[in-house]
Amino acid sequence: MNFDEVIQLHVLKRKAVNHGVNGGRLIDQAIEQGQLPELRQMGARVHPDVYERLEQVTTLLDMSKREFIEGAVSDALYRALEAIRRSDIHDQGSL
Repeated sequence: MNFDEVIQLHVLKRKAVNHGVNGGRLIDQAIEQGQLPELRQMGARVHPDVYERLEQVTTLLDMSKREFIEGAVSDALYRALEAIRRSDIHDQGSL
């Protein structure tokens, strides 16, 4: 690793701690134990290649599929809402 990569690693670790990302496994454990009843199930059928890539990436990154999918969907929603706001196609109070 070069120095920039080392610095970036430490910055991202600090950011993760500040945003509670390290608690992902604790959340997964609480879900399995039924301790978070306010959560909703999201499911969709996806192509096997997509699922396999998800398995590979989450294994490589040592994160749960729930963490990855929740982060990806949250980011996609943010981007979609920004595009909607910029386009003025919705009633300001509806989203």
